[in-house]
Amino acid sequence: KALEHAMERDKREVVRNAAAKALLVICKQALVGDDNQVKDKSREVREAAAKALGRVGHLVKVYQWTPNAFTSDEVAAAIEALKHALVGNQEPGSKDTVAEVRKAAAKALVEFS
Repeated sequence: KALEHAMERDKREVVRNAAAKALLVICKQALVGDDNQVKDKSREVREAAAKALGRVGHLVKVYQWTPNAFTSDEVAAAIEALKHALVGNQEPGSKDTVAEVRKAAAKALVEFS
């Protein structure tokens, strides 16, 4: 919540950009994990991460926020994390097993389109 607040309301652009970048990294890690596929064990945390990524997606879409806040590769990584949670990757059974998390990921993906 603190990062979301800073991202949306801080008067300094450098703070808003840093908060957005941190939010992308933290939420991606919580939602689908890192290279070792270690995602957060809590359904609530993964669901909140998907929702927060959706909020970033909303800002990217509405305010065309990518040039200063983060790179297109970072946005693409967030979208990939949401897709992974929703439908998985090449590994069988790799999508998130909790329906609420998949639903939050689907809603968040819409924000990026």
